[in-house]
Amino acid sequence: MAPSPSGVIINETFDDYEDQAAFETVWLPSPSPSPTSPPTFGGTLLPDGAGGLVPGSVPDSIEGKAVHIQSGLNSYAGGSLPELQSLYPTLWEPIRLSADIFVDLNRNKRVTVGLRHTLGPAGLTSPLNIIELGHWNANAIDPTTPDGEPPVSNYSQTGFAYRVMLFGALGGDLARQPNFQYFVLDDRLDRPDDGDALVTLADIGSGWHRYAATIGVDFVTLTLDLFRDGVNNASGLPGVDSEVTYHISPRDIPFNDLRFGGASGLTSQFGAVVDNIVLERVQTIPEPAALSLASVAVLASVRKLRRR
Repeated sequence: MAPSPSGVIINETFDDYEDQAAFETVWLPSPSPSPTSPPTFGGTLLPDGAGGLVPGSVPDSIEGKAVHIQSGLNSYAGGSLPELQSLYPTLWEPIRLSADIFVDLNRNKRVTVGLRHTLGPAGLTSPLNIIELGHWNANAIDPTTPDGEPPVSNYSQTGFAYRVMLFGALGGDLARQPNFQYFVLDDRLDRPDDGDALVTLADIGSGWHRYAATIGVDFVTLTLDLFRDGVNNASGLPGVDSEVTYHISPRDIPFNDLRFGGASGLTSQFGAVVDNIVLERVQTIPEPAALSLASVAVLASVRKLRRR
């Protein structure tokens, strides 16, 4: 499927906020659930040229404004935006979430941009349909390891990660929900003279990277575009640097909580910077098999009406 823009719901550049207070009237802060001293309550709005305000995790220059994230979280309109109360993919219009995240050479981070359903106060209780995009720093269990076999874990030296959790039915080769997995990068990105055979953050370097998740009625596609340049940096061809699709269906409830901060609101030892968050519906041409099923359903409805 090749998505094309259909309807932008939120296009957040942070440039229009005069100060931290104005930012927090839209992106409501919540405290980190893990012990902090003093407590942390979400992201910090950064102006252009904010390098050095938060050493090690802020780029030397920001295009307009952006937000430093490390602990706690911020939720868009506290989850009360009317458009989010019925946000769910259809066969012809999946949902796509994308965001730019600046990452330095410090891998020890747990910071994400995410979309989910929350039954209680946004960001606090009863989450379902969890999507998170960003940085992670722990072993990940391979979601395709068959039941009954020893779990296979993997670890990434880059930390570029995603999470698809508490969704509904699994398909394809999935044996479990893909809880915090790493984007697989081409071995050609490894520097030939660095003494290892691993793709690390030192091989990639600091930079802005674009993460995206496209959520359909029976699939989730996740992509990573290093340096947000629209180029596969290993081959030099147009595209992204990593892409994976899982056959998994969201639960039949809306995605009503758009948020960012420490992964699931937790405290991260080091932070990152987020910008250009876009939530939209995209148009697709369904696969022939899916289209055939939809056609059968429509035909059945027509026949039922004719009998009346």
